[in-house]
Amino acid sequence: MKAKRNTGQLAQIFRFYTLGDRTMVIAGTFLLVLFLITLAYPLLYALVSSFSKGVLPLNLIPTKITLAGYTACFNYALIWSGFANSLLYTSVGTVIALFVTICCAYALSMRLKLRGVMLAICMFVMYFDGGLIPNFLWIKQLGLYNTIWAIVLPGSLSIYNMLVMRAYFQTSIPEELREAAELDGANELVYLVRVVLPLSGAVIAVITLYYASSLWNSYFYAMIYLQNLEKLPLANVLRSILLTTQNAGMTAMDSETAALIEERQEVMKYCVIIVSTVPMMIVYPFIQKYFVKGVMIGAVKG
Repeated sequence: MKAKRNTGQLAQIFRFYTLGDRTMVIAGTFLLVLFLITLAYPLLYALVSSFSKGVLPLNLIPTKITLAGYTACFNYALIWSGFANSLLYTSVGTVIALFVTICCAYALSMRLKLRGVMLAICMFVMYFDGGLIPNFLWIKQLGLYNTIWAIVLPGSLSIYNMLVMRAYFQTSIPEELREAAELDGANELVYLVRVVLPLSGAVIAVITLYYASSLWNSYFYAMIYLQNLEKLPLANVLRSILLTTQNAGMTAMDSETAALIEERQEVMKYCVIIVSTVPMMIVYPFIQKYFVKGVMIGAVKG
């Protein structure tokens, strides 16, 4: 009954739309549905293919369900150490990155004398980099090579994320709150921790997701700066699994064995995608509630 009542209300509202409004609504709905299918179909295809034996048709109906791909994937010796390393790098790196980003964004949101010069320097380094070789020599000379700090420290500040947070501090935090805090005797640290941060839940949640997803999916710097296999994150371990199955398929001699290895390689490829994607998909709903909470805090003013 409730669904019928809502449908009737929507139909009554839609009846008062002009022809142009109806066209825009229909076109927008069609584009949104098309965009959803474009995003959801590849992920759904990878999920169903990871349980399917053989090539999966486009209708997403598996010919035969099997867990051989996941069994082979989780039997790999380094898969569990890769999970642990990725969790460690992501958690430690996200905390450090948030701390640095909040401090820089808050400082640059204030009326400092050299704020324009510092912003110009930040914009310059955002577009121009020294390159891979200077960065490698820098990491080597600092003694960070083959350590966790080579992964979490170089990317601890994203200029783009810092500018987003700075803009939020400037536009969404009323200046009257600072004046009230100063009258109560609060210093800058107290004002930041007890006033600014509780009102910035939305932007903090967004920046946390940006940093966490970047660190979780990162493999290039670990491939360069980490030497021991036991320290590799999950992305590098899964990459080595794909390379191992590819090499095994290339060295197979008889056609029957080659076909079996190729089939196993195809299944493991999709298992690798799911294994590396599911953790972030599990974390996202828990962060999503802080998006809404952060938007609502301080929304009512009077």
